[in-house]
Amino acid sequence: MRTTQRAGIRSAAGWAVAALAAGATLAGCAPEGNYPDGTVELMVPWSAGGGSDLSARLFVNELEEHLGVAVAPANEPGANGALGWGNLAQAQDDGYELGLLTYDVLSNEVLDPGSPTLEDFDILAQYEQQALFFYVHTDSPYESAEDLEGSDLTIGTSGLGGIDHQAPAGLARELGVEWDYVPFDGHADGMTNLLGGNIDAFVFTPDIAAQYVVDGTLRVLGTFAEERVEDHPDTPTFAEQGYDVPPIASFRGIAAPAGLDDEVRTALEEALEATAHDEDYLEAAAEAGNSPHYRSGAEFEEYMNELRPTIAELLDEMGHAPN
Repeated sequence: MRTTQRAGIRSAAGWAVAALAAGATLAGCAPEGNYPDGTVELMVPWSAGGGSDLSARLFVNELEEHLGVAVAPANEPGANGALGWGNLAQAQDDGYELGLLTYDVLSNEVLDPGSPTLEDFDILAQYEQQALFFYVHTDSPYESAEDLEGSDLTIGTSGLGGIDHQAPAGLARELGVEWDYVPFDGHADGMTNLLGGNIDAFVFTPDIAAQYVVDGTLRVLGTFAEERVEDHPDTPTFAEQGYDVPPIASFRGIAAPAGLDDEVRTALEEALEATAHDEDYLEAAAEAGNSPHYRSGAEFEEYMNELRPTIAELLDEMGHAPN
């Protein structure tokens, strides 16, 4: 097992200062010999047992076969992912330190200018993407996006400023309405309150709420995806209902500290692409209710860069961007 040269746990605002101090030691480190020749660590910036953690562990189970070495997940939760990403940005750029990227890395850039940015990483691949659906209780009077015009709703979120706050805020902007937002302690708590009638709506990925749609408890008014989701063909997009909303979606991908050797980067990208298309992985992901979606490193980086101004604009309008 290789020893990392991380600078330890730091606040999101302070990671960059520590990175400068460590820069002379960590910059330009290239691996000796053939890569890889030892365990690769995958930093997961979320708690063990959560959706992102389980998704990452399922993916690296197959990545090990294609990379030819053990891949060890390591959870480093805190500061909405910024602690783990800060440590990853400071790690050796020799290919033995990788990390999971989620949508929050883009939100953090705006919410805390001291957080790591995409430029601190070599973006290697996206392997999963989940659309966001807008749910209401079936007892509610709302049956389509059009019914929401002129509405006064209380929307649950798993955290103010997060992805499930940004998506409905974008819809509210398009509808010309103002909604109230109530943060809950995660999606499970939000679901309990939606089912109990304490809030009017919540934005979830379909795997979270699918069973309640099937049993008739919840209704979906639309998805923020650009196209209808293959597994949910009866759910219309807000775009096809005539509303120009940002195509916000939950995603998961893999990155490394910026500065990878070209041969190392190529080896990683090839192994990640092979894993993303591996039949065993795809079957396991389907059984777990995940949504595989592959983009190459260049395509993933382009996709995230296209989202950046939209996220910054939304958070500014929502009053969550720093002055």
